Amino acid sequence: MTYSDIAATSRAATMAAHERGAGTASQAAGAGTVAATNDMFLKLLVAQIRNQDPLNPQDPSQYVSQLVQLAQLSKQEEGVAINKLNLDQLTNTLITTLGAQVGSRISVHADEIETDAAKLNGGFVLKRAVSDVKVVLTGEDGAEHVIELGPRDAGRVAVDIDPSNPALKPGRYSVSVRAEPAQEVPFEVEGVLTEVALVDGAIKAHVAGVGEVGLEKIVRFRGRVDASPVPAGRHAARAFSSDANRNHQVLS
Repeated sequence: MTYSDIAATSRAATMAAHERGAGTASQAAGAGTVAATNDMFLKLLVAQIRNQDPLNPQDPSQYVSQLVQLAQLSKQEEGVAINKLNLDQLTNTLITTLGAQVGSRISVHADEIETDAAKLNGGFVLKRAVSDVKVVLTGEDGAEHVIELGPRDAGRVAVDIDPSNPALKPGRYSVSVRAEPAQEVPFEVEGVLTEVALVDGAIKAHVAGVGEVGLEKIVRFRGRVDASPVPAGRHAARAFSSDANRNHQVLS
């Protein structure tokens, strides 16, 4: 058995330990496995030398080659363990940092939304002017609810989704923007960050009105819900550019 064979076996054990739980336990398992691999290889190499046929000894260059391979792959294994340690530390830092933002309003790109009693502030950004654009909400029953917005110039367009509309029952809807001429337009929803968690090795944020999203979906942080009022003489930062661009839904 070569060092590569032993390293492959121990690497699988390290990955299994890492998957069972990120953190100190898995990091210690990774570091310990590297040391155990080296120790196992040296013991096998010594046993191989002692038990070789004295009338037909093996070429010493083979042992030298094995020792060189040991040194090289040992460094690689140590590098893997260090990378996993850094990744775990980065993950913990991100969770801690984002956890401090729980209770803040954030904007995320959303393919789906959840409607209940609260109005959702949403919108999108057009890269180019369009002759017609609409927002389409598709319910779990497959029924489409269309918000017609007509022709629009390039820039931000705001859309309020009000579940008090009798045509829009509480539930989960997929949401898409259809523009003519066609262009890729992600829909943006503003909601309260309620939870940050590690799910299957990935950090996920739970946003009211949207659900669980990956960090790559977060567009901006807008401050806490209980933030102090804006002092007199100053204007509050608007979620969208102008009242002229804010559109209350007309569902069909």
